[in-house]
Amino acid sequence: KVAKTAPNLYYLCADYHQYMEGTVYIRGNAATDEIAVKQYIVGTAGAPKDPVNRDKYTEMANDPGVEVGDYHVRFQMTPENIQQTKSVNGYLRVKKTSSGELNMQFIRVRDPQSSRTRRRSMPNGPTSRSVSRSNRTRRSGKN
Repeated sequence: KVAKTAPNLYYLCADYHQYMEGTVYIRGNAATDEIAVKQYIVGTAGAPKDPVNRDKYTEMANDPGVEVGDYHVRFQMTPENIQQTKSVNGYLRVKKTSSGELNMQFIRVRDPQSSRTRRRSMPNGPTSRSVSRSNRTRRSGKN
């Protein structure tokens, strides 16, 4: 049975390799009451990212949902949710407010695979940035 009053519910997952937000609505088939679960998809670690497809997400906003057992479930993204979808590295900062609400904020970080952050390996192992000038001079045979 779907409760008439439910606490604020959140679902954090990484089903897609990108950042997106939406709301999952769950309603009992025999009832008109519906609960809302705020969903944050944060698949933004080191795996290759999925492309952002705003047209597909707009179509999903009109999806009537599916029947799952005794429940009707639908996922909805607002136009703002669709615009905020990102295919970048980052994490979700979660803070609890004084009123007990959760404040979510996506924090973008540099891509560890990008050429700007990649370090070149030296033949003997250390990275080029970790080799001091005196070590480079000794290796080259110059004093």
